[in-house]
Amino acid sequence: MAGFDYDELARRLLVQVVRRLAATEPEEDPPEASPAPDQPPPPDQLALQETVNGLEYELATAWTKHGKLAEENVRLREQLRVAQRSLALAAEQVRSLPTGTNLNSREVVVLQRLLTSASAADSTDDSGAEAPSLLG
Repeated sequence: MAGFDYDELARRLLVQVVRRLAATEPEEDPPEASPAPDQPPPPDQLALQETVNGLEYELATAWTKHGKLAEENVRLREQLRVAQRSLALAAEQVRSLPTGTNLNSREVVVLQRLLTSASAADSTDDSGAEAPSLLG
């Protein structure tokens, strides 16, 4: 859904409305007198109104989805920033561990692999800049 163009959707819905209205309008007929208040509107006018109502509903639904997706996008970007900060702090703590830590060489290799895979998965941020290496 990322990259969904709501302006294009609105434009296309408007084109549909205009085309449907143009297709049902009589060509060069004089405007009809509006029906008396106690008379029901003609069937073609009812069909047009139903079409307009349906398209307005679709547009409102699209805008609602757009708002929800925008809110989710903001929330997820904030979660990403927090996770990146946490990862950077963890990497800094690993760098500052004394060399005499109680990890044997096999455990150090596993730790390095974990940190390397985490940095490879998130090696670029939104600006495309490289993330700093976690191991050096």
